[in-house]
Amino acid sequence: MTNYVIRNQTMDKLVLEGQGNVFKLPPLQRTRIGANPVQALGQAARAADRDNAVVWEPEPIRSSRLYVITWCAALGILSLLVGLFLYALGAGLLFLVLGIAMAVLLGVAALVVTWRARGQNDATEELAADGDTLRPGPVRAAHWDFARDFFIGSAHGAVLVIVLVLGIGAPAAAIYFGTELFDVLKFESWNHLTVDPGSYGVVVGRALLLLTVILVSLFPALMYFQFDREKLPTQIDRWLHAIFRLDPSLETVADVDAKYGRRVEEFYGATLGAGVDLSRKRARSRSPIVVATLMIGTGWILVLLGHAATKLDLSTPPGVQRLFQPPMTPLTAAFLGAYFLAVQVALRGYVRGDLRPKTYNVITVRIILAVIAAWILQGLFGDGRVVLAMCFLSGFVPNTVIRRVREVTQRGLGQPGVPGIPSKREQADDFFEDTPLTVLDGMDIYERTRLEEEGITGVQALARHDLIDLILSSRIPVPRLIDWLDQALLYQHAGDAIEALRRRGVRTATDFLQVYEDVDAALPALMAGPDAPAIEPVLLSTALDHDEWLAYVSNWRSYAVVAPPRERRYGPDGRLTFHKPTAPSGTPSPPAPPPPRTPGRTNGALGKVVRQANGTPAGTRPSHLFGRPRGPAQPTDSRPATDGGADAAPLP
Repeated sequence: MTNYVIRNQTMDKLVLEGQGNVFKLPPLQRTRIGANPVQALGQAARAADRDNAVVWEPEPIRSSRLYVITWCAALGILSLLVGLFLYALGAGLLFLVLGIAMAVLLGVAALVVTWRARGQNDATEELAADGDTLRPGPVRAAHWDFARDFFIGSAHGAVLVIVLVLGIGAPAAAIYFGTELFDVLKFESWNHLTVDPGSYGVVVGRALLLLTVILVSLFPALMYFQFDREKLPTQIDRWLHAIFRLDPSLETVADVDAKYGRRVEEFYGATLGAGVDLSRKRARSRSPIVVATLMIGTGWILVLLGHAATKLDLSTPPGVQRLFQPPMTPLTAAFLGAYFLAVQVALRGYVRGDLRPKTYNVITVRIILAVIAAWILQGLFGDGRVVLAMCFLSGFVPNTVIRRVREVTQRGLGQPGVPGIPSKREQADDFFEDTPLTVLDGMDIYERTRLEEEGITGVQALARHDLIDLILSSRIPVPRLIDWLDQALLYQHAGDAIEALRRRGVRTATDFLQVYEDVDAALPALMAGPDAPAIEPVLLSTALDHDEWLAYVSNWRSYAVVAPPRERRYGPDGRLTFHKPTAPSGTPSPPAPPPPRTPGRTNGALGKVVRQANGTPAGTRPSHLFGRPRGPAQPTDSRPATDGGADAAPLP
């Protein structure tokens, strides 16, 4: 008996009634059943499939073949390198042959694993359609995925080996050849090592130093390889829940695929119309991880080998401790500041599930900019304590440090200026950001760094960035992104009045629109008093009401999160009916939403979004919301299954 995986493709509660069987699926739920849905549920399953309300397929073979290929490739390459290294040291041809044989054996094992897993998947796909649905069968030339899987796994293993070699080999070579360790440890041959009996303290101290350099150099990169990635279907499920809440015009996943499918394929490497199992690995460039590891390792070698030219007494613990107290210079301070930021950024990405290779590009660039800023500061002001502090901060905010240096230089040249208050000319300068992201609530330097990876450097850039792409490309929680965007919209339109609005509790654009609708109490209270915000409410409301992204924000804010979903029921004959959501037993039904209040305005464009208990909109902002308008009650669809099911009927 073949198990099947079936999935609800809507945000409704799906009920399929067969002959003696009733099957229920919560919104977007995926589960396993022990029979073909058409055989078990009959016309109900057929009609739901034709309406794109459900999709199923034989349970896919869940294989970790890519992980097996990755480790086989990594161990094979590593064994080959070890064999070459020992052969170069004079160990003989036997070790080289053993290394090559081990690499070939592991390569064959990876090929066998890939071929068997691909064959099992192909056999399963041939039974997917089974003549019961209109979904396509196996893709022509899909067997080429065999070579693709092998290449991706091998590339992952090669990158892991390169990172380990750079993170271990480079510091080891620098410490051995650049310190007194070269005179203490002597390699007579590949298997014969002599140590000066009176220099064991030197060996221990330098070994601890090497271990420290290896750990701090590899830590950011190993965090990426240790990263337990969520499966692709989980990521897409989260995005689907968010997009249904943002865009109420969508009924099924097929609608989402038609509107946003190309974007999903671009960012996730999978198509929403591919069926139940959307998992598909995509080759990604991991060269930024290699470059960042090399940069970090070089920096730590320069930092911790600052005592290389100094004779230290390593026979006592205080002498060994001095190895880990590098001489503080502007260059050292700048690198430590950049590394401090790098660890924080990598850790946040690891915890949030958003650690990607391009994060390491940011780390590399920050190190380079910090070093350049340190050279500039040292050349202009020497190496005092203030300069060291500025160099450390340059690892966090290099542009800000350079701008402050420019201001100090201008005042030193006799140019007037008020400290802390930039002139109009300064505001137009390339180094000045008049609306940095940190003016938004909940935005710190690490979140700002993450958004900078997406090209968002200021409030205006956030307010005009594509929200859908930002949700897809980052794993920042969607509620947080919505709140930032909501703040940015108000900040962009309110200008200097933003602080006065915040003092009165108006943080976001939707906050202001909600206050503006209450012409009897909230709006007069907002505009009363000597410290009232200097705004024209009608003008500000009109400007906000026609903003292109406010529709998504309004839909998100007005969604009834805890309300029960609507029920979509397919009967034994395939007829579709809708049922109003009902509260659980013992729970009072949610109160009916109040009617929209529209203040006396000439354009009358603003109207409060009201939703039914299941989260679908009943009334919308005519000017910009794209929710389905509420219409008159329509009779229940009673078309038979042979007519192809039924479209979603609006609630009465």
